[in-house]
Amino acid sequence: CAPPTPSGKAQSVSNARGGVYDIASRDMQEIFRTMEVLGMWLHIHAEMPGVHFREAEIAYMLLCKSWIIRLFKKLRIMFKHVSSAAGARFVLDAPPNVVAEITTHHLELVTRDWMDEDTEAIINPDLYCRPPAKTYEDIRTLREIAFSAHPKFCHGSDAAMHPADAKHPKAGQDVSPGVASNLVLLPSLVRRF
Repeated sequence: CAPPTPSGKAQSVSNARGGVYDIASRDMQEIFRTMEVLGMWLHIHAEMPGVHFREAEIAYMLLCKSWIIRLFKKLRIMFKHVSSAAGARFVLDAPPNVVAEITTHHLELVTRDWMDEDTEAIINPDLYCRPPAKTYEDIRTLREIAFSAHPKFCHGSDAAMHPADAKHPKAGQDVSPGVASNLVLLPSLVRRF
């Protein structure tokens, strides 16, 4: 489940252009109900379109709480690539059926690694992902949770491999999000754990 941008394009997840755009439709509610009965997982990439990247994750999680989590109490929900302290705390406080994935690069990177904080221009496309890496506070919280082996969190990697021209496009073109963390996964985990 990836939210669309205001223009109608789902851009927060690689290859999401054919994804679901109206997660509140009757058809989707029936799908969620069926998934709940079958014990299936709903994987959600939590980013609210039109909201600044620092707040987009928690904004989308709160939207999910307002109806998906409330209506489908037994639906198993996995928030993908949790990147913020607020998002992690949301999952900790959520019902037992709500869990999350933490990626290696969200334990390592902060905003200044990929973006000029004054202009908000992407300066290192290879370290730009969605949801993007944020602050040292976020890293501290995510590491604390990851190293505690909390049962509501698991490890994830970002396998959104893109051709070089998608990561380093011509002027005026969008950068494809995704950190190829799977390439350095084991050394990063060994160093951290």
